[in-house]
Amino acid sequence: MVIMQELADLDPSMSMSRTVEVLTKALDAIPYENGKSLQLSGDQGQLLDLVTDKIAEAEGYFDRPVDEPEIYRRLVAIGGVSGRDDLVDRFGKRTAQIEAAEMEFQARLHAFFGATSQAIVLFQHAVDLTPEFTEAVDGLGRAERRVEKSRKKCDSLKANTQAKSSSAKAWMDYGAAMADLDHLEPALQSYSKAVELAPTDPAALCKKGGILASMGRVGEGKECFEAAQAIEPNSLNAKRGLNYTSYILERS
Repeated sequence: MVIMQELADLDPSMSMSRTVEVLTKALDAIPYENGKSLQLSGDQGQLLDLVTDKIAEAEGYFDRPVDEPEIYRRLVAIGGVSGRDDLVDRFGKRTAQIEAAEMEFQARLHAFFGATSQAIVLFQHAVDLTPEFTEAVDGLGRAERRVEKSRKKCDSLKANTQAKSSSAKAWMDYGAAMADLDHLEPALQSYSKAVELAPTDPAALCKKGGILASMGRVGEGKECFEAAQAIEPNSLNAKRGLNYTSYILERS
């Protein structure tokens, strides 16, 4: 097998993209069908072992999984149809870790934007996939406590907007509670009222930007974060909001 030599010569520390390319090519040399038993030849077995060795080298050098999750999923599939339980176990765990990490990141995005109930769902998925994922467990606990606090204070915060209808802060506090409880449209209305009352308040603009992003109106949210940063260039929330919304728009 030509690919066997190419894989043997591969130095993963030289390039992650090159490593992904060669690993993918190596797995292409082991065709399989889901649900159909696969009998590995001697060369194919050696190739698989070499693939796993090179993945370990790449993960050790770059201190992260290889940049193509499909490689792990294919190894799990090949292991499943060929009786290689070691592959299923090892790379099944890695696949779960990768998926959990993405879930946890998305949860943090939603929590930052204020959509805490949505964040809870994502944090829970991450914990279900990888129960020992400390960041996801901690994030879930914080989000649940925040939602419970908002649930208890919701009525008093609403009353406060009536008593202090010209207070931007009162509308922001109520909007935050509505967002925590997944009532996004009322949250947006509250934040819009706060911006109307305090158009140069970067905090109000960031709150509105976050909820717009949570509602899928990411471009409008980004505009709010840009306006907030124009007012307060060193605002960390404005900077983070701009980074997050730009990231989402680039991937869409």
